[in-house]
Amino acid sequence: MSRGRLWAVLAVLVLTASLGSVLWRPKESEGVVRLNRPAPAISPDLYATGLQVREYRADGSLKLILKSESLDHRNRGAVSHFSAPDLWTWPVTGSPWHTTSRHGQSHADDHLITLQEQVVMTQNDSATQTITTIETDKLRVNTDSEQANTDAAVRITREGEGGVHEVQAVGSVVEYGQGRVQLTSKVRATHEPG
Repeated sequence: MSRGRLWAVLAVLVLTASLGSVLWRPKESEGVVRLNRPAPAISPDLYATGLQVREYRADGSLKLILKSESLDHRNRGAVSHFSAPDLWTWPVTGSPWHTTSRHGQSHADDHLITLQEQVVMTQNDSATQTITTIETDKLRVNTDSEQANTDAAVRITREGEGGVHEVQAVGSVVEYGQGRVQLTSKVRATHEPG
């Protein structure tokens, strides 16, 4: 075969293959499986392990300590995600509150920390010899206003000299700086004298 014929045959084969790939569309019955791939996750802009943050008031007194096994921060949305957050908050008056959960997040532009999954908030008040425990699945803690609130089911227990008190409700606002709790709906309470 001459060199010119060889190039002509190759050109026809390439043209045929190109047209075939453009015109041929597989049918669903031919066993083509279409995969729905998730969009690629956005990588964090910052990642830290063994995190500990301390915040102080203007007068120099300790306001909070936030510890976390790990933190990842994404500038898009300015959200920080915590794993196993461990939050200590010191109200202006009264004993400190200790709050733990499995996950949490905060936004850079405010003092709101949202804690999720197995949230437990505890205060051991040495002045009144009482232990107050608040349990829920989601809790928003505003460290500026010293408030915590939830729309989820909540269980509050208080143990002390007067016995054990338990209150269950759906939704609450806890003004931990003032020692007040508002229950939103479906309230049930029990009291076991000591």
